[in-house]
This record gives sequence, structure tokens and C-alpha cells, in this order.
Amino acid sequence: GIASQFCIGVFCHPSGSRDRYFRGKMEDFRIYRGTWNQTDVDTFYNLDPPAPIAGDPIAEWLFEDPPNPTLQDNTANKRDLVKINNASTASGKVGNAMILNSGAQQFAETDHIPLNAQSFSLTFWMKREPGFDGDGVLFSQCEYDTSEKCLHARFYQGWGELKFGFWSNDLDTPSGDFLLSSEVWNHLGLVYNHSMR
Repeated sequence: GIASQFCIGVFCHPSGSRDRYFRGKMEDFRIYRGTWNQTDVDTFYNLDPPAPIAGDPIAEWLFEDPPNPTLQDNTANKRDLVKINNASTASGKVGNAMILNSGAQQFAETDHIPLNAQSFSLTFWMKREPGFDGDGVLFSQCEYDTSEKCLHARFYQGWGELKFGFWSNDLDTPSGDFLLSSEVWNHLGLVYNHSMR
């Protein structure tokens, strides 16, 4: 099968098609090997500057780059993001943020990141803009061209209900119990524990 690229702000199909664009701001996006808990996240973000607590860094995009087509990966892996359709950066929650306009089909992408057969943690800031009635995908990556192997996090049908997991096998937040409001900065920590899959 063909693996897709790692994309922020859109669902990237292995076929090359794109859909379910996110509308809002994203900031300080990090992927680490290993499973972080709440204490790890709290400790990490209370350090100045932040430093890793558990696991090796896979990618770190802080979005502090000056206006240019790429966003630098601060790890030695150098998985720089390419901004598509003139995605821009502006002041965000703790620094600069990437602004994504779903109407303009803006997103960012990098080469496929091998996340299979391991535990990993993702953390980032996001602010969802109101008035969008479709699925808004925060990030995505497909191992193969099959619905069960597409890692993603998305807001379902424009609601504040977050879905995280693999397509057709989501780990959903409880309906009505944990809804993320639009126009508010939220810090998300999403963890995949391979030993408990």
C-alpha cells in the first residue's frame, strides 16, 4: 500500500486527495515517543524553555518562523512542514500560531512519519473558529489506503466533540460531557499506548 504524508489541518488520503479542512489556529505542535501523562505535560510546559520529560522527540513545530513557505522542525529529524495555499502565521497563545482557512484549503504537510508499532504522544495548542459545519481535521496520516489505518484527530460535524484514533476506530470524547468551545485556546495532549491497542 501507499502511505500518506503527515498533514496538519486537513485529512490527507494516500491517493493524494485532501478534505475535511480545519479552520482556526494551531501552535506549538510536538510529537514524542512514549506515553506522557498529565504530570509530564504540566512539568514540560512549566519549564522555561520547555524540555522533554519522557521519550525521544519525533517532531517539534513551534511556528515561530518568519513568513516563508516552510515551518522548521526543531528536532534533529528535520521534518520541516510545507505550508500549502498560503497558510500564514500570526500572534497566537504563547508565540506565533499558524492560521488555517478551510475556505482557502490551507494546511501544512511533511513526509510520512513512521509511527507504527510504537507508543507516542502529541501535544499542541489550537483555537477553533466558529461557523464551520463539517469535520475539521487537526492532523492526519494514513499507513495504507484503508479506512482502518488512518491516524487522525478531528472535530465531528462542526461540534466541539473531539475524535482521536484510527478511522472507523475512534476514541471519542463523551458526547456532551467534554466539548471544546470555539474561539477559545485549548491545549490538547493525545496519547497512543501501543501496548494497550
